[in-house]
Amino acid sequence: MVEVTNKQGLAVGARPSVPSYAAPGQPHPGQPKHELGAMESAYLALVQSTIHSAFSGVVLGNGISIRQSEVIDRYGRVCTVEEFRALPRNEITDDWERIPDEKLERSCIAHLDPEGFRYYIPALALSVPRNYDSTSMRVIGTISSLYPKEEPYWSYCMRRYDLLNQRQKFALALFLSHLPNLVALEYEEPKEVSPALRNYWCQFLESPSGT
Repeated sequence: MVEVTNKQGLAVGARPSVPSYAAPGQPHPGQPKHELGAMESAYLALVQSTIHSAFSGVVLGNGISIRQSEVIDRYGRVCTVEEFRALPRNEITDDWERIPDEKLERSCIAHLDPEGFRYYIPALALSVPRNYDSTSMRVIGTISSLYPKEEPYWSYCMRRYDLLNQRQKFALALFLSHLPNLVALEYEEPKEVSPALRNYWCQFLESPSGT
């Protein structure tokens, strides 16, 4: 692991080197690390506090909600325009920290617009180490949404990321850099985390400053 420091010399991130197998004494891939060591616990606390601070006060606004994303995934079936617009009224749209994991599990992350992505991504990111399941679309969708691939997916991701400020981008970069230390990634996830950092997010680990 290569540590990245800020101007004060504090280690704030790392570029992960993820093995394709479980190291001795470690959980098998796809299983959460139920008992984190002191260093991993410190990493988790740093990630949690950074995300909470960077996304504090963010609301959904006019963004696509979880229930709306489900309707979009079903091509708008069994839902009128009026019903679609009314769906967020019965959802938590002003405090992402209160959204339970079972609600996040229903989100169709690919259908969130930039406002919806900005609102839900902190809750989704924090849910990954808290409730890791390599087969969960919540986990798969969260990691995939932070991996900007080649066109046309690159432009699609950039439109989402453009709404994030520097502190928020730093927080998500920090999450990705420490994720391999917090859970035993499986399937395609190790192949997504490393290039996601290399291709885009690592540039934001240099400094959390900005607005």
